[in-house]
Amino acid sequence: MKTNGLHKLLSGLACGLMTTTVLAAAMTPAEVDGLRKQGRNVKLIDVRLPHRFKAGTIPGAMNIPAEVLLEKKLPPLGVVILFSDGLGGVDLARLVKGLNNRKGFSADYLEGGYAAWREF
Repeated sequence: MKTNGLHKLLSGLACGLMTTTVLAAAMTPAEVDGLRKQGRNVKLIDVRLPHRFKAGTIPGAMNIPAEVLLEKKLPPLGVVILFSDGLGGVDLARLVKGLNNRKGFSADYLEGGYAAWREF
């Protein structure tokens, strides 16, 4: 009996972890492009340093470097997609979580970052 209860508990925890993983999945460039083509009001935030942003970015993106993003007072922006170079080094999941803890934000990040967008 106790084993069965433990099994149910572990199964429930595993389902919860799988749900969390699915919710944390990044958006592909095609998915982001599709939202924009549908006319959805999607805000793109380039979290790279300003000199990288000036060298090239996704059209319509705003630049708010990762180091200051969560410290900035921002108005509710709705659907927000964060991106960096796509080379690692920026904890986008932490930034997404920080924005999603604020009222008026539904944040995610671009899988592969700017590098993937350019290839798209």
